[in-house]
Amino acid sequence: MDKPRKTQTKATRVRGYELTCVDNMAFDELSSSLFKMMRQNREKSACWAAYLLHTSGYYRYVWKRLLIFTSEDIGNANPMAITVIMSLKQSYDFCIDSKNRQSITAYTILFQAVTYLCRSMKTREADSLATLIDTEYNNGKRIEIEDWTKDPHTEYGKQKYGKWDDGTPEERKERYRMWVEVWSKATDELTLLDRYMPKLRQLWELDDE
Repeated sequence: MDKPRKTQTKATRVRGYELTCVDNMAFDELSSSLFKMMRQNREKSACWAAYLLHTSGYYRYVWKRLLIFTSEDIGNANPMAITVIMSLKQSYDFCIDSKNRQSITAYTILFQAVTYLCRSMKTREADSLATLIDTEYNNGKRIEIEDWTKDPHTEYGKQKYGKWDDGTPEERKERYRMWVEVWSKATDELTLLDRYMPKLRQLWELDDE
């Protein structure tokens, strides 16, 4: 961590560590404010929180939180966001060092990331799903693997359907049919882009039935 600016600091104990921030600000409150302001698209207030954390020396922490926010709060509403923020983080790492850590250039790159996240479409779906599954698991819920997913790549599938090229022509043809119609079938698949499946079906004689 770079040496923070010499202003009045306030220590906050976080996970056993004494963390100090400039201007008598509490570390945990600044971190919480950063997320809440980005969620509400209040970009100037979000940049203020990022600025105070950064100028206190926690620049790595700020970038880590922005990346976490991208998955928790942006998610698939804007799947390119993670690429944008990671690219800005790489730009920051390339351009900024201990000599210009508190420069306008450093804050320009950081604030571009913060304002981008503020203005992005958002969904907390992935975070909600992660919390749901983790809670269900810790409450004792378990799942069973559905039988139809166990193709000949698994030991169970080899026993039930035989190895891929083993057996009679009829048995192999049945495995080919299962591959095309069940195991490789994708929901919302862009079938028009697969120019080779018709030829494969013809080769396997699946269209003669």
